[in-house]
Amino acid sequence: MSREEAGQINTTSYREALRAVGSVQCPLNITELLKERAVRMFGLPRNWTEAQVNTLGNIIAGLNATELQSLSPSVLPFLSQSVIPLIPPSRLAALSASQLKAMGPDNAAMVTDAQRAALGDLQRAALGEALGVSVQKAEVTTQSSPTPLPQQYGGAPRLWIMGSVVFLQPLLLLILG
Repeated sequence: MSREEAGQINTTSYREALRAVGSVQCPLNITELLKERAVRMFGLPRNWTEAQVNTLGNIIAGLNATELQSLSPSVLPFLSQSVIPLIPPSRLAALSASQLKAMGPDNAAMVTDAQRAALGDLQRAALGEALGVSVQKAEVTTQSSPTPLPQQYGGAPRLWIMGSVVFLQPLLLLILG
C-alpha cells in the first residue's frame, strides 16, 4: 500500500477491518499513517483502552516516543506480541520502567536485542522483572567482583516447546495407548 492509498482509506471500512489491518506488518511510514487514522477514531493514545490496544495490533508500532510514553501501563499486557519487535528501539526506550514491567512475560520476551540495547539499566531491570528474572546490581567492593547482569532475556522458544509437548502428550497417549 502506498502512502496515498493509505490516506484514502474510508473511515467506516477502516473501523470494520481494523483487526485485520492490525495483523499486517507494514513499513513504518505506512504504520504511522494507519496510527493517525486510529487517533482520529479513538482519540489520543493515553486514553486508549485494553480492547482498543489489542484490536490495533501492529498499528501500535506507528506511535512515536511521546505517544508510547503516554500509554497507561494497564494496557501494555494487551499489546499484540507481533508488534513488540516492530517498534523502533529509540521509541521503545521511551517507555518507563513501570510500563516495561507491566508488559508481562510474553510481550517482554519479544523485545529484540537492538531494542534491549537502547534501554537504560533501570529499564532492562524492569524488563527482566516482567520476564520473571530478578536482576540486581552487585555492589562493587575491593574484596568481591561484581555479578554480571544477564545479557539475554529469552524464554519464548522454551515456553513454546514446553507448551507443544504438553499439548501433544494426550495425542501421543492415544496413538501409543
